[in-house]
Amino acid sequence: PETQSMSLGIPINDRIGIGLSIVSDQIFVLNETDLYIDFSYRVPISSNTNLYFGLKGGGSFINIDLNALGVINDPVFTENVNQFNPNVGMGLLLKGDKFYVNLAAPHLLKSKRYEKDGVVVTNATDKLHAYIGAGYTLSLSDNIDLTPSVMSRIVSGDTMSLDVTTMLDLYKKIELGVSYRLDESVSGIGLLKLADWVHFGYAYESTTTDVKNYSRGSHEVLLRFRF
Repeated sequence: PETQSMSLGIPINDRIGIGLSIVSDQIFVLNETDLYIDFSYRVPISSNTNLYFGLKGGGSFINIDLNALGVINDPVFTENVNQFNPNVGMGLLLKGDKFYVNLAAPHLLKSKRYEKDGVVVTNATDKLHAYIGAGYTLSLSDNIDLTPSVMSRIVSGDTMSLDVTTMLDLYKKIELGVSYRLDESVSGIGLLKLADWVHFGYAYESTTTDVKNYSRGSHEVLLRFRF
């Protein structure tokens, strides 16, 4: 599986921000591209605490190239799938100087990826995902900060997933961390702040399940610009 993503955020004023997010996933014969417009609104709670409301609207372009499988005389594989699934999402973020708490549901609508009316009926759907997270920054010294955080993912009809992450910020230039997904995977994370306006990051994740017998892990590279 391969994923490419791009996001852009622009402040309109000191309260309103807009953005664009594009995510492209390619898994075997499935190619999915998510395109969304994002909107955020900031509500000051105190001098150093803000509450952010977020909305997103857009959808997913689904392409499943079943003909590429070369299956003959099977009605399930005689026609490719090309469709668009609209969706909306929302989220809340409470952020202070040393902490944050967030709640998000990026895809509120249940959408179908594939449904075949033939000899064999196959149905794949995207269910509601909800994310709840929180983090707190501890100042170990003038130049070293430690930020532990947790994030839980709740999927309708599935078991809950829990991520525990710890990041170490050194001199506001380098961030190093480790993340553990309960009964699923462990990750190493690094972020280098080359300048105030450009950051480079890398992460490696290795599964702790039986899938490790068939996978060499996943790599993620991040390049972020701020103007």
